[in-house]
Amino acid sequence: MTEEVIGGEDEEFELDELEEGEEDRAASVPLSALVSSMLFVSPRPVSAEKISKASKRSLSSVEAVLEELRDLYQDDVHGFSLHEVNDGWQFRTAPGCSPSIRRMLPRRVKRLSRAAAESLAIIAYKQPVDRSEIESIRGVDALPTLRTLLDAKLIRIVGKRDVPGQPALYGTTEKFLETFGLRDLTELPSLHELEQLLSEPGEGGAELSDEDLEQDQLDMDQEAASSADDEQLDVAAA
Repeated sequence: MTEEVIGGEDEEFELDELEEGEEDRAASVPLSALVSSMLFVSPRPVSAEKISKASKRSLSSVEAVLEELRDLYQDDVHGFSLHEVNDGWQFRTAPGCSPSIRRMLPRRVKRLSRAAAESLAIIAYKQPVDRSEIESIRGVDALPTLRTLLDAKLIRIVGKRDVPGQPALYGTTEKFLETFGLRDLTELPSLHELEQLLSEPGEGGAELSDEDLEQDQLDMDQEAASSADDEQLDVAAA
């Protein structure tokens, strides 16, 4: 069996050559057990297609098992549940368990400032949007908050507006969907609900741990470098 890499920019699965007998043993494991174990070990949402390829089971059977597991695992019974997030699936702990989890596993977190949260909400609902549009709504310089959101990988530059100066256009990222537990942008909450999520993040909310930032540091540096010229254009055009 040749090695095949399955995954995208943020996540990779390697199908290594198996030892003799391992394939037969894997084939004898119930699909629900295979799917549960794959979701359990993955730090990011996993698509049904990736599970199907890794388990060598049909996509339709994997999708059926995922629906069964979603019904089986409920917050009030197990303390965690299965959610469809960013076109993938992920186990997430119940919000009510968050205080106890944090006492057991304390983490240093960096919360979004109110200014950054407001800018993020504008970008989420009006994307693609440029800096001047954000500033016209908020009434203050948006550059510092845009840098914060870019570093956190919650937004990215999606293009340039076809006007003099070519200001950068901003949109949300896959990490934004994962942070707020959204399958896609059609599941965005109301503005009031989003404000509550941003001001009171729970388990999986808008908290940026030092560990998460360190894990993505190389990618963030590259993105920040590529956006520097665009931000300077914004400053010149302002």
